[in-house]
Amino acid sequence: MYHFRLFQEPAELEQSGWQDFVQRHAAHDLADLAFLRAIHASLSSADRCFFALFFDAQQQCVACAVLSLFNWDPLNVPGAKRQRLLRGIRRIWPGFLKLPLLLCGPPVSLGSNLLVVHNQVDGDALAETLKNALEQVGRQCRCSLHMVTESAPEQLPLLGKLTNYGYQLAPSPPYYYFPSKFRRFSDYCQALQAKYRANVRRAQQHFLQSGFAISHLSKAQLFDAFGPDLYQLYLAVVKKSAYRFEVLEHDFFQQLIRHQSDRLLLTLAVKEERTVGFMLSLFSHKRFYLLFAGLDYQANRQTNVYYNLVYAAIEQALEKGPFDSIHVGQAADTFKARLGCQAVPMTLLLKARTRLGRILLDWFGQDMLTSPPPQPNYRVFKVSDNRHFHSHVGGKDE
Repeated sequence: MYHFRLFQEPAELEQSGWQDFVQRHAAHDLADLAFLRAIHASLSSADRCFFALFFDAQQQCVACAVLSLFNWDPLNVPGAKRQRLLRGIRRIWPGFLKLPLLLCGPPVSLGSNLLVVHNQVDGDALAETLKNALEQVGRQCRCSLHMVTESAPEQLPLLGKLTNYGYQLAPSPPYYYFPSKFRRFSDYCQALQAKYRANVRRAQQHFLQSGFAISHLSKAQLFDAFGPDLYQLYLAVVKKSAYRFEVLEHDFFQQLIRHQSDRLLLTLAVKEERTVGFMLSLFSHKRFYLLFAGLDYQANRQTNVYYNLVYAAIEQALEKGPFDSIHVGQAADTFKARLGCQAVPMTLLLKARTRLGRILLDWFGQDMLTSPPPQPNYRVFKVSDNRHFHSHVGGKDE
């Protein structure tokens, strides 16, 4: 049997062995202490984070996790059939069904639950101890629902054991990876089939011919660049998102820049000195992440600003690399499939802890537990270049 310790401040983790454990065992960089400090510093008064370390009988760390208290709004569930009724009730009772949700994962949509596990862990023992940690925090914070956020396929042999404790598996939108073996964007374009290569070049040419330009900012340039105008572009994307989970405050981006400026790249789309889109990326020596985007949708309809931001960010990733992986996140499925990205299915785990939580799952669970649309599948690369990426390159040629 394992046991756990909970911390509530990133500063408490500095002597706990968290950073060393993450650096040795994590398959991502998002559980890094500097990144967690940025998240913690931007939490609202209603949100909280707990940092859990799990130990065996010899006091050796076997896993770490971020447990987040998050004020969840069922109105953000896409396609929920009772949203009209809920909006009507909210006119009279604004706080109706705005309930604390306990996450095993960060209070920010990153496509990862941030769970880091030793490769020789006892899965049964860790699943039971993780369940106990969630129950302890859930009772303390009076949470009606528990959720383990986006879990990758390789995590399911472990996290699937939580179904023995009342958790339900639920599909989440796939997460996309760009093929990282290319050394230059021109090499990637050359590997594409002719029609896909023409699509990329056409989009880039139309973007430039329409008077738009791309620029990249980093380090000290970031502090003044990410002002209210860029934040409004982010809000525009959130408003149109089919998978809206949270709305980040402007302070989150300021804190992220304050704590991670050496690892951030801000890609801007500009026309006549006015920014019409951005892509904020994070990188380490092994991985590159396209994290957050913002768009002026009127400009995007004119010339596919979003496509060009992604092309430009990926071009920077290939130039700064080589990276082990290039993460392009969730959503925009068709576009990312036509880029030649690998789609990895993701899974949530949900548990109603109270009667009210069960009512919520009854009301909105059908929409939350419904599988996302089938992933697009295109034959993007030339046959001789299929070695660059092995998934979703053998499908239809459209």
